[in-house]
Amino acid sequence: MKIPKTKIIIQLLLTLSTIVRQSLADSSSKTKHLHLRGSYSHKDHSRLGPKPLIYDTDYGAFIDNIFALGLLENSHDLIDLRYVVTSGDYADLGSSCVGKYLGVTERLDIRVGKGEGSTRLLNSTLNEGNKTISTNVTSTLNEFCNQDGPKAEVDKDGVEEVAAMLERSDRDDWVYLLVGGASTLKTLIQNHPVAASKLSTLVVMAGDWCEYKKYPKLDVKSDAETDRAGSDEMNFILNSEKSPFELVYFAPTDIADKLKGHDYKKVLREARRKTDLVAEASYDFYKALSKASRDDQDFLMKLEAESYNPSFETPPMFGACAVMLLFQFLDHKSCRDRLSVYEFEGIRFNERKGEVLNTFTDIPRAAFSLSPEVFGKRPRSLPPECPFLRVDEYESKVKHILDPVNLRVEKKASFHVALGFVTHLAKESFYAEMAERMAGTYPIMKGKKAMTVKCYKKGKSFFKTYL
Repeated sequence: MKIPKTKIIIQLLLTLSTIVRQSLADSSSKTKHLHLRGSYSHKDHSRLGPKPLIYDTDYGAFIDNIFALGLLENSHDLIDLRYVVTSGDYADLGSSCVGKYLGVTERLDIRVGKGEGSTRLLNSTLNEGNKTISTNVTSTLNEFCNQDGPKAEVDKDGVEEVAAMLERSDRDDWVYLLVGGASTLKTLIQNHPVAASKLSTLVVMAGDWCEYKKYPKLDVKSDAETDRAGSDEMNFILNSEKSPFELVYFAPTDIADKLKGHDYKKVLREARRKTDLVAEASYDFYKALSKASRDDQDFLMKLEAESYNPSFETPPMFGACAVMLLFQFLDHKSCRDRLSVYEFEGIRFNERKGEVLNTFTDIPRAAFSLSPEVFGKRPRSLPPECPFLRVDEYESKVKHILDPVNLRVEKKASFHVALGFVTHLAKESFYAEMAERMAGTYPIMKGKKAMTVKCYKKGKSFFKTYL
């Protein structure tokens, strides 16, 4: 029996339509979105708005933290900065300066509070008698940060205020950005587990996974007795029985570089023209801290201040790199990953002391990150910023040390470490966007229509897996 051509054509069109619909459905199901807690879809993300974020910083001693705060303020398309809590040796000074910064940038809707005191995980010193900030610098910065003008009111107990804010929130996808000592976050998790349960993603500027000649080669077998305060606090946060986090991202110092040339000129231009409050405040605060540091012979950060001129460049953007790592998983769907991110099954910190510091006096007393020896495989390729991984490992089954395998099984947590950039062009794009956001010129919206997103163009995924 001969089938009419018209019927054949109709059948083919119906078949083709079915195939197209199925293909679109499959494509949609394979699209990667950041599920910070797993309870919201990408559609819900758009409905609920940017992710709420808490910024924990050792603001005041380190110039790069000034620019990290500015980057957060000018990135309201991706995150909703709700609270800044200051930790470290001079949490009082830091909270006062943050309050001043929020005042001059007209962001009094963002709250600020004093967190817990010093840890040496990130807020490092070279010897017991050397403070990170001298009396002269403290006096100079106090005078600058307490000048007349608008200023955010500082909460005296930042931990309690953050806990209350989280408990009132109906969202459980909060992001915690840690660019300072870990003591505040530990206290929050330990004393306010209900509030901490609203936290989902942790982004940390910390860690040393890469091998460099200036560091000693040591085969460390860590146990509980060798840990110190800074290490203990970070290890507590990563504890599978205590930690509320399902995703943990580390931005090591290895990926940080300074803003210079055309990128930094963007920030300077907007600051000097007074066209962006964030750019203007960042530049003013940079100059104030730089001058205070240069004028004080006893200040630990004097060398950094003398090495970088506010008129031409910044110090390495450690804190801002942690912010940009978070943005990699939140940005526009057309953007490609710029950082080479590797997944680790477990991470533990250990602080080196004793003979190590006697031999290598230029090493700050900060925690060096370790990886579990049970996962002995190494990535087949590493970025130029991290040509070799450190050999340091810990025995995961040693008494008093939690087995990192349980962390993944119990909490389904994963640790992601940015070890470098996928290409040189990716790095250029990374810092170009960072600078534009700091300058307030990043093309987020134009009228009612979104402008073309400037980023590293999307291509195949560069996400690396550790195992």
